[in-house]
Amino acid sequence: MKYFFATTLFSILFSACVDNSNKNQAVDFNLDEEIKERIVRIEAYAKINDTAFIYPKSVDQEVKNLILLSKEIENLQACVGKANAYFLSLSKEFHLNVSDFERLNTGMHINDITTALKQNEMIFFNHILLKSGSDAIPLHSAR
Repeated sequence: MKYFFATTLFSILFSACVDNSNKNQAVDFNLDEEIKERIVRIEAYAKINDTAFIYPKSVDQEVKNLILLSKEIENLQACVGKANAYFLSLSKEFHLNVSDFERLNTGMHINDITTALKQNEMIFFNHILLKSGSDAIPLHSAR
């Protein structure tokens, strides 16, 4: 009986230490790694060809700004509108299909908005890499 109570108490204490606030945490971490790798590849391609048709760090910074804007619930509508407009303008500027990007809405959870913004950024970088004629980068999970 002592062991049952001790085990139960230990289980409760251990489960209280788990961070359940963001279910997308692992996905976001992987997306961050994938995005960094694509930024390096695009910059290397631009350096080799002595051309800069896109500045991937500025796209990355804009997405980070949108993520910060989405954290304040009062700015959620502004964030969603700006994000959708931003990816629409990128798709027009680089002749991409706008339906490839996930459209955000205010009914989404804040963590889902963050993940969707990162996924849209990675999709954009993938399109740029494919349009530039360089090889696509396989996902880390595919290696």
